Amino acid sequence: MRTRIFGVFLLVSTAQVLSLEVPDQYFTEHSLKCIAKLNVDKQIVGKHFDDSLHLPKGIKEMNNALECVAAESGIIKDDTLNIDLLKIHVRNTLIPLLGKGGSNSDELTEKAVRECKLDAKDCDRIVAIHNCIIDVITECE
Repeated sequence: MRTRIFGVFLLVSTAQVLSLEVPDQYFTEHSLKCIAKLNVDKQIVGKHFDDSLHLPKGIKEMNNALECVAAESGIIKDDTLNIDLLKIHVRNTLIPLLGKGGSNSDELTEKAVRECKLDAKDCDRIVAIHNCIIDVITECE
């Protein structure tokens, strides 16, 4: 459930990049809590995606929002990445979002998480993990 929440936050953000009007009902309790807590625009993540769904590094407000949602959803707890929840997020959100996977979704998930479970503790860690996973998924045929 928690990874779905994080996934929905990213999915909603992606839809916003594509200039779709996303109704408030699609923002999860966790994402709305973080948006209110940090007093940031709902589109803080979505407006920074590039055409490949990569996010830029060094944007403090966006990093804070991503960290907050990751913590609220349980993907990060006590500064530790929950690999099982990350796998669920990759398999259920990112792979379908990129139109990849099919019958090898599990193998692609394992590869993406194995290659991208970065131990970095800096402010861009969620962005680095996200961008790495996007690269692994898009490189797979």
